[in-house]
Amino acid sequence: EDFSEREKIEIDFSDVGVNEDLLDQEININLYRIVQEALNNIRKHAEATSVTIKMISSFPEIMLRIEDNGKGFDVQNRKAAALSEKRMGLENMQERVGLLSGEISFQAKKNKGTLVIVKIPYKEEKEWSQKKES
Repeated sequence: EDFSEREKIEIDFSDVGVNEDLLDQEININLYRIVQEALNNIRKHAEATSVTIKMISSFPEIMLRIEDNGKGFDVQNRKAAALSEKRMGLENMQERVGLLSGEISFQAKKNKGTLVIVKIPYKEEKEWSQKKES
């Protein structure tokens, strides 16, 4: 809400099936930082007017989708240039997802916006079953 008001970018957030009891501290903080980095990139580069953030939890994974209506970018060129320019936003997002044994993909089309998809597995089925029962 703060970001939306400050940057004048409409944000639609929704979550489906998310039970905070099933998300440990490591998952919580990394998902938060990934969203924070995505919003920062949108603010700096996308010229977007709206962002949709969806978090969907369906065992065995948590999926986070961040989509904007901005100007998009060439994903491969941006990744290569970011390393040489010491811009680490996309790299930081990839590292955080890697720490959670997940995967991240970036899809962008010129003048059509960008979609970031993050998939994070639950830690272990055993842990999930125990939390679900309690």
